Amino acid sequence: MGDVVFVQGLEVGCRIGVSADERRVARPLIIDVEAELDCRPAASSDDVHEAVDYAQLAATVAEVAAAREYHLVETLAEVLSATMLAAYPRIDAVRLRIAKRGAVASAAAVGVVMERRRQGAP
Repeated sequence: MGDVVFVQGLEVGCRIGVSADERRVARPLIIDVEAELDCRPAASSDDVHEAVDYAQLAATVAEVAAAREYHLVETLAEVLSATMLAAYPRIDAVRLRIAKRGAVASAAAVGVVMERRRQGAP
């Protein structure tokens, strides 16, 4: 992996779960985002317009999570990956870790780690 911009431990609300009862109210998810991109243009220019804005990345994650109901964490991860690759042309790949607390009584959290690469990216 090359250069990475990350947002760690982002807490977002999402109506997620297999049963309708689980999806009735938004549940907190903890999401880590790693976005692979070439940071050299931003580093050499010291210009935020050449970078991926952390706050915008976090806002995109929160918007997608809140936009609809999801049955599976895997579905949310797939939608988030596709959205980020479409919305941020500088990003070559994205890696997500989504943790859902309280789904398994004896576990601190359950979830998924997913990595998706832009087609044709190195």
